[in-house]
Amino acid sequence: MMHTNQNGYQFYPLDQSFLAPLNLLSDEVFGRDYLLQIGVEDDWEKIAQLVNPISFCVVKGGGLCAARISYPPGQWSHLSAFKKSQPELWPFSPEDVGYFKLSMVHPAHRKKGLGKDMANFAIAGMRSMGAKGVVTHSWNQSPGGASAQYVSRLGFEKVAETEGFWSEYAYDCNECQNDPCLCTASEMFLKL
Repeated sequence: MMHTNQNGYQFYPLDQSFLAPLNLLSDEVFGRDYLLQIGVEDDWEKIAQLVNPISFCVVKGGGLCAARISYPPGQWSHLSAFKKSQPELWPFSPEDVGYFKLSMVHPAHRKKGLGKDMANFAIAGMRSMGAKGVVTHSWNQSPGGASAQYVSRLGFEKVAETEGFWSEYAYDCNECQNDPCLCTASEMFLKL
């Protein structure tokens, strides 16, 4: 265990034991087969070995409540998200920029500060790795605009927008109800 917050949520580094619960949480938050389609299982070894302390799961009462998956600076150019990004708009070289791939919180555990806690721990971890910045892709169609509000409150600024950002993935999007997903992503950058 890495940390327990004031509400008794326990933060753990990602390991293989979390893969099945992560898939279930992802199905509920984003849509059936999202985690499988975005390649997390294929990339599991790299995630589990390279990115701690910037990727973790949050547990309370024995159940998975939230998760964050991030990549350290210079270690995410193989991702589809990098290929869709616009690094020429960033103030730093891609080798100096980390990536927040995903953050998800179970609906029953929202509005308890877990997203902010996960982001702050990951940002601290990125700084310790020498990152000068972090990029993420905010889900524009998230319910109530929660994704953009969340990353904006953390200090991220919009640098670009990509329609159909997740369209290469065959999963049932909970929001647009399309397979493939037609939702738009805002590319957001945070200077550290």
